[in-house]
This record gives sequence, C-alpha cells and structure tokens, in this order.
Amino acid sequence: MRKILFILLLSSLNLFSQIYEHRGVWYVPRNGNAYKTKSEIASDMDIIARNNFNAVYVLVWARGYPLFRSEVFYKDTGLYTDPQLGDRDLLQEMIAEAHRAGLEVYAWFEYGFIGGWGGYLPGTSGKGKIFDTHPEWLAKRSDGSDTGSSEDQVNYNFYWMAHANPEVQNFLIQLILEMVKNYDIDGFELDRIRYPDPNCGYDSVTVELYKQEHNGTPPPLNYNDPEWKNWRIQKLNQFAKTVYDSVKFYRKDMRLTNAVGVGPDWAKNEKLQDWVTWINNGWLDYIEPMNYRRTANEFINECVNIFGRVNDKNKILFGIDSQNPTTSEFLKMIQYVRQQNLKGFVVWYYGSLSDDFDSLRTLLNQKALVPDRPQNWRMPAIIIDDSDSINVSYSNGWNTASSYLHWGEKYLLTQSTSPQWVEYYAQIPQDGYYEVYALVVRSTSDSAVYYVYDSFGNEKKFTVNQTNPTIYNGWYKLGDFYFKSGKQKILKITNEKFKTPGFMTADAVMLILNRRLTPITSSIKDGRSEILPQNFEITIFPNPFNSSTTINVFLPVDSFLKIDIYNTLGQLVKNLTSGNYKAGENRFLFAPEALASGIYILRVRITPKENLKSQTLIKKIALIK
Repeated sequence: MRKILFILLLSSLNLFSQIYEHRGVWYVPRNGNAYKTKSEIASDMDIIARNNFNAVYVLVWARGYPLFRSEVFYKDTGLYTDPQLGDRDLLQEMIAEAHRAGLEVYAWFEYGFIGGWGGYLPGTSGKGKIFDTHPEWLAKRSDGSDTGSSEDQVNYNFYWMAHANPEVQNFLIQLILEMVKNYDIDGFELDRIRYPDPNCGYDSVTVELYKQEHNGTPPPLNYNDPEWKNWRIQKLNQFAKTVYDSVKFYRKDMRLTNAVGVGPDWAKNEKLQDWVTWINNGWLDYIEPMNYRRTANEFINECVNIFGRVNDKNKILFGIDSQNPTTSEFLKMIQYVRQQNLKGFVVWYYGSLSDDFDSLRTLLNQKALVPDRPQNWRMPAIIIDDSDSINVSYSNGWNTASSYLHWGEKYLLTQSTSPQWVEYYAQIPQDGYYEVYALVVRSTSDSAVYYVYDSFGNEKKFTVNQTNPTIYNGWYKLGDFYFKSGKQKILKITNEKFKTPGFMTADAVMLILNRRLTPITSSIKDGRSEILPQNFEITIFPNPFNSSTTINVFLPVDSFLKIDIYNTLGQLVKNLTSGNYKAGENRFLFAPEALASGIYILRVRITPKENLKSQTLIKKIALIK
C-alpha cells in the first residue's frame, strides 16, 4: 500500500469549498465471481478519489446474499453473508478504504426485492438461499409459475420476493436498518423497489391480502386490470414511505436515494413503480433515474420529460451510463447536467470507467464537495505510521521489515519474548467518536495484544490474530472510541501473549471520524455547526405488542439509565430501571399483565459518564390484547 500524506492548506480548502457537485459512481467489489481483496479495494478507492469523484455506491445486497455480517439474514438462513466471503465483512472493508480516501459511502441495495439468482449459490431450492426457509415468499405469476422460470427471458433465474407480503417487507427493512444502525455509511440507495412486470403478485399471501380488502374477491387474472395494478402500486408506495420513516428515525442525516426506471409513466405502468409520488411526497432525499442512453440527445429528451414531473429538480441525480455511449457523448451528458444547475450525477459504473478517466479530467479537474453537506463532514483520515518518530515510540526489541503487505515503507517486527511495546499518539482535530483501525501485517502470532485509550479514561484490550487472512493485509477495525481534541495516546501494541518460535508485527494506525456516532447539528443561536456525540439508539420490538415487548437501548458510553412507562394521562405505571449501565446494547423486557389495551408513553433518560449532557427520548408503544 502507498503512504498518503494529507496536507490541508487553508487556501486550497477555501477554493474547494466553492465547488459543490455530487459525483457518484457505482462500485461492484468483484472480478467476475471472485470478490476483490482488501488491497484491490484500497487501490480502487484511491483511483476513484484521485479522479475527483466524491461518492461511491458500494454493493451490499446481491445474488441473494448480504455483503456484510447480517444477524437478520442469519436468523432465516444460518449464514451471515455470502459464503464465498467467509468471515470477511466486505461492507466494513469498503467503508474503511473509501473514507480513508475522503469519499462518501452509499450502501447500494442492488437486488431490492430479488431474493436470489439461480446462477449463484441458490440453495437447495435452486432459487435463492432465503427461499429454502421461506418458499412462501416467492413471487408468482398468474399461471402460478415463478418469476425466474425458463419461459421468462428477461427475468430468467432472477427470483423475486412477493412485494406485498408483510414478512418480506419487514425482512428487507430490517436488513436496511441493520446497516443504518451498525455502519458509518453516508447514504443508502434503494434499487429494484419495483415489480419485474405487471404479471406478478399471485402468491398465496398477496392473494389473501387482496381478498381481505375486497370482500373475499380474489385479484383478477388480467394483471393489467387498472384497479389491481393500482392496489399493488399503493402497497409499494407504502413500503417506500415506511423505509424512509424507518431510516430517518435512526439517522436523520442519512441520505436516502433510489435508482429508478427513467421514464415515470413506463416505470409506473410496466414496473408498478410510482417513483414520482415518492420524491414529490418527500419519501426520498434524491431520486436517481437510470438515464442510460447512447446519445446525448436521447439523454436530454428523457431529462426534459422528468423535469416536468418532479416538483424540485434539485432532488434529481441522473444515473449516466459510461459503457455504451462514446466518450464524447458521455461527456456531453455530464455537461448538460451542469447546464441545468443540477446538484450532480452518478456514473454506471466503475468497471467501465477506466477508458474515460483521462477525458473526464477535463470536466472533473478539481475536487468538489458533496452538496448540502458541511465542509468538514468527511475529514481526511488520521494515519500514524510506525515511521513517525514524533507520534510513535517503541521499545528496543523491534526491527524493521518489508516482506509482507504493509503501509508506508516498512513495518515493525519482533521475535523477542521479553516485554516489547509500540505506542501511538495522535493530534485529534475535534471532539467526537472515531473509528480506530490497525493496519495488520501478517505474522506467526495469533495473539498480538492491542490496547485503545479513549478520552473517558477507559482502556480496552484486544487480542488480534495476525495469522488470520481475514484480518491481515489491510485495515482492521478495533472499534469506535470517543476522543477530545488535542494530542493524546491512542493505542499500544504489546507482545505479552507472544510465543516462540515466530514473530509478531506492528504497523500503521488510522482514525476516521464516525459520522453515525458524531452527527453535525445546526445551532439556531448562531447558525454554526456543532459536533455532538450520538445520543443513543433505542429499538422496540414488537410494537404494537400483545403480551410483552423488548426495549433495546444502545449506549455509546457508560451511562446512568432511567426508563419509565406512563399512560396517556401522564401517570407513571412502571419504572423499568434506574441504574448504571455499560456501553453497548442493554435489553429490558416489558410484560404488563394488569394493563389494559391502549397507547403508553416510554420515557428514556440517559446521563452519560464524564458530565456529558443528559438526554431524553419519548416514544409511543401500543398494547393490544
């Protein structure tokens, strides 16, 4: 890996601050069927950033598998991720390298309602791993066949899930929220939130739902029946709104976008995708019509059509194809977007851009900030290399080496059994939560010890297996830690568990400001931006509930926690807890026996350690008996 020195000059920062343009690119982390290595991903992100893009749309849901470690998927399939990935968390790897390079990261939910592809690890069903457990989730055509049947040339081998099935919708929403709550992504892009075509929706669950709302009458076999089409459209509209509300509940600063069919009428009539309603009702932050045309004139005609349908064209980020148009036509499309004063564009896709980079530099000749973001939203990564004599010190038992993949010109290596250590210091630019990464170089030690020191005075110990290929040859995330501005010790590596014969290694350390835990809020008083630690996260499931519900409270730091339940008259009916709790997830069961059905108020008050401001969240819960 190359060593990157980040130099921020005030004059250049002022220059860049004058240019705002969303420059996105879709990124598939595969070479054919094989997933890219950490070093290949790092190189790709450097290339994207070097060519003055500022947002990368990373694939997270494809061919029937999440490309991240998913508890939701595991509950239904027994697998956390694509089996080919083993223990890798591909999303976390892409986030680390993209943020290191200064790029915003959008989780690209490419497959949407497609549950599996028959051409790749399709499970025992042959249609997708999820259908091994839930065959009732398969979407059906009017003749009872699957959407991926051999007679279907367009959708062959693509097996869709039943769009109106509440279980399917909940499964997808939980997959989405898992990423929103657990990963430091800047945005989320939905895709394939549509039907394959109108002849879909005849699975038993959807048919039963329709009958319940139509006095027992089943849906017509004429799949183009206007009322039947509109019923399915409205179900998909409600899903789009629910996704938006759910995402914004957890991350108000999360950008939610959707890649949609370019023609509004075509999308609605042929794909039952009413995306004009989504964007005009504020259920998306941006719409991304896939305007994949060969010529600039064709591209412009589609743009003009869309301008007449969308209330605010500042909410449009056109998808532009770089595969089929000539380079000249491709550049004309970008120029047109700029002439219309749109906020930017997204290019399909990274794998086909290599021939266009030289020409693109004539248009993307300097850096740009993502619109509607503060200048310091994505700050450069802080990288402390072992060669940094000012911020790194180590004992006498270390030698330098360069045999294995590493950061900079060398790394440190020890074969000593006497106590050895390396300490890393960093100048923290602002208060906040930071992701702490170690560049792990391959060694023979399965028990290298890493200590992280936060600004609350906590010391956290990690034992890192430097023989594990999932861990070495790239950045390995140790966790999220709160640091106050100023210079302080961040990390220490020791050989306290090292066993001979063999060796262990130490290399660079990286800190990246975590925007999931350190959002930017506006001060009404003076209009300036202020960095605040994330308050806390609360989930309630199920809600509404019948006999009991579980309240999950995630604490970013050790805190005093008080949870009370009130009725709608303001009377206290239950104190669930009042006490000190450790950082992390804390669960509380609420199982009222004597309470009547109705709406109750949940009041959660948290007082964090170290005199941070107390915060309160109030939510409604519904008891139905």
